[in-house]
Amino acid sequence: MINLLRSFVFLALSASLGVHTTLNTSLSALDITTQETVQGKAAQTLESRFESALPIREFGINFWSALRYVLFNSGDNGVIVGDNGWLFTSEEFYAPVDAADNVAINIKTIAAVNDALAARNIELLVVPVPSKARIHADKVQKIPDAIHRSLYNSLLRFLEGQRIAHVDTLATFSRGDGDYFFKTDTHWLPEAAALTASGLAHLKTAESGGDFTVTNVSHTEHRGDLLNFISLDPWFSDISPTPESLITYEVVTTDSEIDLFAELPAPEVALVGTSYSANSKWNFEGALKLALDEDVVNFATEGEGPIVPMLDFVDNYLPELPELRLVVWEIPERYLAQAYPSRLPQPLPGLALNTSL
Repeated sequence: MINLLRSFVFLALSASLGVHTTLNTSLSALDITTQETVQGKAAQTLESRFESALPIREFGINFWSALRYVLFNSGDNGVIVGDNGWLFTSEEFYAPVDAADNVAINIKTIAAVNDALAARNIELLVVPVPSKARIHADKVQKIPDAIHRSLYNSLLRFLEGQRIAHVDTLATFSRGDGDYFFKTDTHWLPEAAALTASGLAHLKTAESGGDFTVTNVSHTEHRGDLLNFISLDPWFSDISPTPESLITYEVVTTDSEIDLFAELPAPEVALVGTSYSANSKWNFEGALKLALDEDVVNFATEGEGPIVPMLDFVDNYLPELPELRLVVWEIPERYLAQAYPSRLPQPLPGLALNTSL
């Protein structure tokens, strides 16, 4: 706290000096011409000179973030500050105005995708990822909106009613007593991905037997993506949540009979989803290979939610996978309340979407 107060005093003195320097700089000294003034460039020049005369601009940003974080347990827009350094994305708490319509469209899309795959004798398996705010509700005081509170169970009821294969990830997590998400990140821990994948072992076929093993295990320091919303570094990093440990590893085949020059067999299992599946750091793909004892081709993408990657997969890749028998679709529940307008104006012929259920 002493360091924080000292920083406050330094901020006030530095800001006063910067403002004094800028306000006492004549326009002639700034070399602002009449033409620049007419063209509106004078303001940009003044702003540039002000920032150069105020070297603690970055510190000022850190200062107000520290003030909100320490005194009001709050961060920038996009983050909800929980207890003891836990951070949550606001997407799990606040629903958009059109959330109910979005949920209806997205859930109907799941049914349409299931029908499209079933027409090719391919099984769809939905893996709902419970929200961090649901799994670790004891780490945050704020309560999510009603639509978020009911979203996971609503999705499971729909999947059961439509007889779409799925796993109850929430029930799997509830049987444990550890953490399943990073304190400062939106993503699940690799251990949670592995636990989820282990629940799919019953899907192994008689022909399974890829002889996969874990290699290149390493422990690294992880900086969560939600730390970008509290802006404490570098000046107030000492009050920022402490770095977390991330265990990374690779999953490789040990089959010595594979001919490097032979044509690889067509994949039978595909993975589609969000960054939970796309990012090798969380290693859901590798965990599936271990659980199923066979190769998994990954079509997950980052930054597009779960709906767009699946529609792109059905559009562009499915026709080229004649041996496919199973598609695992990872869907974080919070994304079901979001709209995907960039994709809906051009629905697939076999996936014509209607907003009514």
